[in-house]
Amino acid sequence: MRMLGAALAFISLFTGSSTSTPPADMPLRDAKYYEANPAEMPPMQTICEQWKASKVPVTAFPSVVVSNCHAVLEASEFAKRQAALRAYRGEK
Repeated sequence: MRMLGAALAFISLFTGSSTSTPPADMPLRDAKYYEANPAEMPPMQTICEQWKASKVPVTAFPSVVVSNCHAVLEASEFAKRQAALRAYRGEK
């Protein structure tokens, strides 16, 4: 009986707590790509947030995810700087 309980606990440990990792099958993009294709930024930002919220250690993130997340952040900051510059100049 004791062995059955241990076996069930072991099985439930692996079947009940299956955490899926966020998507990582994606092409490598750079900041210039996201600057030219701003509609691609929100989906990638969502993936970046999913990875940040996952229990996967940062050192285990796939390099394509890290690179794309940095590229999205860089493109986003560039867009903000450009908008601020246009506002400062009085442009639309």
